[in-house]
Amino acid sequence: MSHIEEVKTELTDVAVLERAIVKLYGSLNKNATISSRWVGTHNVDYKLNSEFGLVKKDGSYTIFGDFYGTGTTKDRVLQELTQTYSEIKVEDSLFRKGFSVESRKVNRNGEVHITYSRRR
Repeated sequence: MSHIEEVKTELTDVAVLERAIVKLYGSLNKNATISSRWVGTHNVDYKLNSEFGLVKKDGSYTIFGDFYGTGTTKDRVLQELTQTYSEIKVEDSLFRKGFSVESRKVNRNGEVHITYSRRR
């Protein structure tokens, strides 16, 4: 039985996606190979760890890989990546409009609350 899982994302802005990957995983590993003892090796556009990454399909990215034994799930990776991507998109937009981050808090439910104020 295959352990490979896929989940489509709505992440299409490559520059923001790359910044989110670096923020979450510490580095950017493009056009790489992931490997699993259960399903062999696969090429990915962005390697997130040794067993899963992102593959571009139909204009957006799909999280692809073998999550068995990694300590995480495709849903957790999707949530973290989507949240970080969204924060960067909002921050960039507000920065261009003259705002800056005043505070950032994460509550017990994992919800992020960011306060912005207009720069003087």
